[in-house]
Amino acid sequence: MVSRSMAKLWSLVCAGFSVFASGSAAAQQLSAAWEWHESTGAVCRDGSPAGYYMRRSAFDDHLVVYLEGGGACFNSLTCGQNPAQATQQPGVEGIFADREDNPVRSWNMVYVPYCTGDIYGGSRRNVSVSGVSGVQQFMGFKNLQLFVQQIQKDLPDVSQVLLTGVSAGGFGAIFNYSWIQESYGPTPVVLLDDSGVPLEDAYLRPCLQKTFRTLWGLNDALPKDCANCRNEDGGGLLGLADYLKDRYGDSQQGAVLSTQDATLRTFFGFSQNDCRVLIPGMAPALYEKAIQSVKANYLNESVKTFIVPGTTHTFISSSRLYETNQGGQTLASWVSDLLKQSAQDRGP
Repeated sequence: MVSRSMAKLWSLVCAGFSVFASGSAAAQQLSAAWEWHESTGAVCRDGSPAGYYMRRSAFDDHLVVYLEGGGACFNSLTCGQNPAQATQQPGVEGIFADREDNPVRSWNMVYVPYCTGDIYGGSRRNVSVSGVSGVQQFMGFKNLQLFVQQIQKDLPDVSQVLLTGVSAGGFGAIFNYSWIQESYGPTPVVLLDDSGVPLEDAYLRPCLQKTFRTLWGLNDALPKDCANCRNEDGGGLLGLADYLKDRYGDSQQGAVLSTQDATLRTFFGFSQNDCRVLIPGMAPALYEKAIQSVKANYLNESVKTFIVPGTTHTFISSSRLYETNQGGQTLASWVSDLLKQSAQDRGP
């Protein structure tokens, strides 16, 4: 049982985990341009229909696929704060904003609400989670495959794709990048991960990685020929970064990170002490060391990084896309460079 005080604390933490779209009243009113699409067989965590919103452009052949965030479901505490239905809606800020300095202002856009609790990596039905009532449908990976098939039929001739997401959606962009790029063939797919990069096993302990693999079926979302993605002890998720570098090194990939991301420090903290913790959390200095190590050992000379000092969690779906500046460059300008394959590392 989770105490009320602990549940309240967790609720406050998850408030920053990109749960629902922008909280302004305007964001709750969908533009008439957004179309809702459902794919046969796609389901949310509670078994309700899953789908996506599409906003078509009459004069642009570029496409954004945006994966929303909203935590993860792997125990009673996390599942209680994770959306189980497709209730999220597109916002009006960040990359959704109608402003001149938005690098994807005129693009076709797909917005995927997050409702599976598996960071878009799940492929298991009717799963029992200790302390959570009912069975869970962890089908984020399978859903996304259905969505992309339908999107390609509706928009068959795109010249470039931006696959992006925040928080859980950032992880989802990484885990699904390979097969989505392959499905688009010669059409370039640019990867932009906002606040969703795994850590090395020394910081994200294999016990928690193993939980993700077994509970959600996460291994099915990893490329079959990624030899270093599936260690015997459950670790090795960051091996995917090396795989993407080796296979798609000539493609532009980017990550936006905070040095002491308060939300990810909480989630990764579940792995501390071999996954035996009462109050999850990772010390800010330890997390910052982990980020520096990931950049040096996995992202260097491959994934371009925009790293921001501080504890902020997620940037591109809010005004922070235009307000955040590193090395004399705004994040929006850096994303524009990423799309042109000319981005440079920014920040510490």
